[in-house]
Amino acid sequence: MKKIATYSNEANNTLNSSLSESHPQDEPTNKSTEHTIVNDNDDLRKIQYVYPDSVTFNFLKLTTTTCHTADIWLDKPTIQMLFVVEGRCSYQPQPEYGPASTLIAGQHCLGYYPTMQGKVLYASETPCFTIDISLSEAYFRAIFQNDLTQLGSFGASIEKKQSALLGNQIFPLTSVQKEVLLAIHDCPLTGQLQKLFLDGKLRELLTLQIAQSQSSCPADSATLRHDDVDTFHSIRDQLAQNLTHPPSLKELTLLAGMNRTKLMSGFKNLFGTTIYSYVADLRMERAKELLIREPLLKIADVARRVGFKNPNNFSAAFKKKFGYSPNSLR
Repeated sequence: MKKIATYSNEANNTLNSSLSESHPQDEPTNKSTEHTIVNDNDDLRKIQYVYPDSVTFNFLKLTTTTCHTADIWLDKPTIQMLFVVEGRCSYQPQPEYGPASTLIAGQHCLGYYPTMQGKVLYASETPCFTIDISLSEAYFRAIFQNDLTQLGSFGASIEKKQSALLGNQIFPLTSVQKEVLLAIHDCPLTGQLQKLFLDGKLRELLTLQIAQSQSSCPADSATLRHDDVDTFHSIRDQLAQNLTHPPSLKELTLLAGMNRTKLMSGFKNLFGTTIYSYVADLRMERAKELLIREPLLKIADVARRVGFKNPNNFSAAFKKKFGYSPNSLR
């Protein structure tokens, strides 16, 4: 695999990535990993983990609201796992390479592309954090022991060399999927241990995507009106900014201008979690950050900062979430 990437701060602010994929058509081997920081400056950080025979992990963080674009060329069949944690990105292919698609924060998709040529646009109105994982067709087939029938129409499209999206739709990012993504992003290991860890997490993430697509009532956030999507993002921001005293459901319905049923179902469809679970999970994540960043803070102070009056209740919730007590981070 040959990758050339340049970044320009000129008027067009373009991130150009020329991808020339050359995946061997055999089972994955134990070749070494190439860890490359492609771009690292004040407003853009792009990191790659490259396994030449099988997988490429791409992490892109844009910390400013400047618009960026990326040019993409893939000349070999590729399975693409794309997750938008923050911001918004749009894929605009050349006409012969399939339809355009847009993902916003809290969405993901799994696609198959025999070849690909086009652009990815990262929206300018908000900072962006995306994770995309490219799998060679050989590696993907090896995971399923070359039996793609269990993937239904998506597997059939791969056999026919036709572009396809898993489930023919974009899915909401669940809290469990986000935890796996953050574990991949924060992986502290190197060498073969890193490869083993990332391979396991990739398979877990792939399983979660497929299970979500095969559920009887998959949440389809693409059916939400654009105005409602903006409203739900505003509601989520309100919750994140007020963890100590989050607004009540009654207050949220007034803020959103919608009834309780629409508020709760729409939030879950878009973000893959309930309002209650979102607040509970975010409290635990914030608490974990505080425990690591400020080790001198008392457990009671950490509990209070994330909205718990009783430190014992906080410790119990923390252990239930992470499997270990907050004191173990001391």
